[in-house]
Amino acid sequence: MPPGLSVSPTTTPTPSRTPPPRERCIAHAKANDDRTYLGRKPSYTPEQFNKVHAMLGEQTVAIAQIAKETGLTRQTIYRIKDDPAGAEAALVACEL
Repeated sequence: MPPGLSVSPTTTPTPSRTPPPRERCIAHAKANDDRTYLGRKPSYTPEQFNKVHAMLGEQTVAIAQIAKETGLTRQTIYRIKDDPAGAEAALVACEL
């Protein structure tokens, strides 16, 4: 029988309701200390963030062009464009 399944004599096997170990550890860290689990570090530096932010202010520059010039992915550029405050907060939280 696979681990995580419980069997009772009158019912069929059902998966247990406990979260996997990783989720339990993350939940425990978040509950006990705000800085323990910060998530993944940003894929951009403060210099790249500033350059992207400045280039986004220019209406004539395309996202693909910004990505080529900064060395970042288009998805990262969109993330910075959609939530600049959150992107900057991620840099501050990770102390980059």
